[in-house]
Amino acid sequence: MKVGEVREKLKEYDQAALIEMFVAAYKLLPKYAKETEMDPIIQNGIPSGKERKAKQEAPVDFDALEAEILEFVEDAYQQNYFAPNRKIPKSKRPKWRFMVKDYIKKLQKIPEGDANFRRSCELLLKLYSMLCYACSFYLFSTDDPFRSVGITQPELYHLMAARTFQTGWTEANAREMIRAAAFCGLSRECLHAYLYSELMGLLKIPDTKKLIIEQAELMLKEEEEKLAELKRQKKRAYDSSHREFEHRENIGELNELIAGVYVSMRETEKAVKSFWKYTQEREGEISLYVLLRVIGRFGDAADWKLAYEDGLKRKIEPRKPLQKIYHDMCEKAAENSEEKRK
Repeated sequence: MKVGEVREKLKEYDQAALIEMFVAAYKLLPKYAKETEMDPIIQNGIPSGKERKAKQEAPVDFDALEAEILEFVEDAYQQNYFAPNRKIPKSKRPKWRFMVKDYIKKLQKIPEGDANFRRSCELLLKLYSMLCYACSFYLFSTDDPFRSVGITQPELYHLMAARTFQTGWTEANAREMIRAAAFCGLSRECLHAYLYSELMGLLKIPDTKKLIIEQAELMLKEEEEKLAELKRQKKRAYDSSHREFEHRENIGELNELIAGVYVSMRETEKAVKSFWKYTQEREGEISLYVLLRVIGRFGDAADWKLAYEDGLKRKIEPRKPLQKIYHDMCEKAAENSEEKRK
């Protein structure tokens, strides 16, 4: 039924029947809709047009918003929205997702040029980083906080990165956005490659791509130095082994990002050379598989074929599925060549 038809039909019922119908409809609403939408209306009535307009036009007290977000993030890291504590009442702990959703909504409404725009970007990064951390460690009663908030990790990353780069294509901004894509916890439905795709979508000109490559290479070398220092210490305690694993993972992610950006610039040979220079995999076949996966995502068939044949020159025997892909490519290229001759 259309809204107008509903209104006309409801006029046929008395108040008692209308109350029972409303209660029945209320029970069908999800919990978050009850708490955020219907409860305020039941308690205060439907606001007039003037009240709604005044509420929409009310300026945000940014200092108060910033203080609230910072306190929320600190409480989240202390697990005050997950474990029993005296600060956050049990009844309010599940409402964290509505708070985060509201914070993001308010922050993204702050326009570029506003005196608080840069600070709003920094707060978005804090919220994003906190949600990433919550994907790996329990901060809330969920292991997929992005889904609970109602936004995917790539979507929030894109929003944050796009606004951050509006403040300038600086080395600091580049490093922050690289770190947010490569060194983060992941939601169930996200891969680092999805975040790299969002980042590369923002790199519209060669200079911005070169900036990302330069900073990623610097960060990669820093990770290599940290890894080398751990090896020099010759400690095999759990903490050292765990940190060694993290540094290797970081190097691998940065290596894939650099190769991907090179491929997007149509500089596949540089991508291949750079990837083999920094790869941490001991097995050459695994490294080749990873490289071809990166190129398959950000390049074309010619790029893939070039990297595959480079692997053959390195005396690597690719796994059977890769051999089949290469064989099919060669057959297709031969057929196209034959058609052109005809």
